Amino acid sequence: MKKIIILGIILTVLSSGCIFPEWDSISYYSEATSYEEEGRYESALMCYDKSIELWPENVKSRYHKGALLANQYKDYKGALKCFLEVLELDPTHKTAIYSTGICYYVLGNYSESLKYYDKALELGADTDILISKAKIFEKMNDYGEAIKCYDLALEQDPENVGVWFAKANIYRNRGDLDAALMCYNEVSVIDPENTYSWKGKAEIYEKKGKYSEAIDCYDEYLKIDPDDEYIKSLRNELIKKYT
Repeated sequence: MKKIIILGIILTVLSSGCIFPEWDSISYYSEATSYEEEGRYESALMCYDKSIELWPENVKSRYHKGALLANQYKDYKGALKCFLEVLELDPTHKTAIYSTGICYYVLGNYSESLKYYDKALELGADTDILISKAKIFEKMNDYGEAIKCYDLALEQDPENVGVWFAKANIYRNRGDLDAALMCYNEVSVIDPENTYSWKGKAEIYEKKGKYSEAIDCYDEYLKIDPDDEYIKSLRNELIKKYT
């Protein structure tokens, strides 16, 4: 009889969550993620808060609360607080390190953002982080460092057309038309039906006075998108002026 009473007391205590609050914390975390999937963000935040209250060391709840604040509420200060709390618990949490850098970037603190991007890169090369780092250098008008970051990103992902376009834009703005043209050519090799590369090449050839080549590039563009009236007008104007 005594064994039955003791067992009943243990089950009652366990079910109340008094002994293992971590279990209830994990349960609230799971509930929060379900609410997020349903778009019920206020309910998700409440569950994340309850999860953290029950188990302050719950890194997943702290991180996902920060991600929710950043992605859905654009509350980057609140998100930053969450991510820094995660890093106090787990200094090698790479995603939290990167997310911290993003928050500092959005908040305009570029030096802190770079610091956290570098910390994340110490844990392993990552194309997205290198691109993010390059964008900061562009904001700071340090185009040489931006190009270096883009080149490192291309070592990881040589067919990333977005990076080739980013490099082309920098070279064009700096007046290095040959380098920009090389970038557009790379895009055309990777994705021959990318119309933006053909338009970019046409514009550069026109600036270089190579009008026949520019017209050829517009022709290639129109093979892909024959209904683009704007490109047709650019091509026709070029023909009228220079042929």
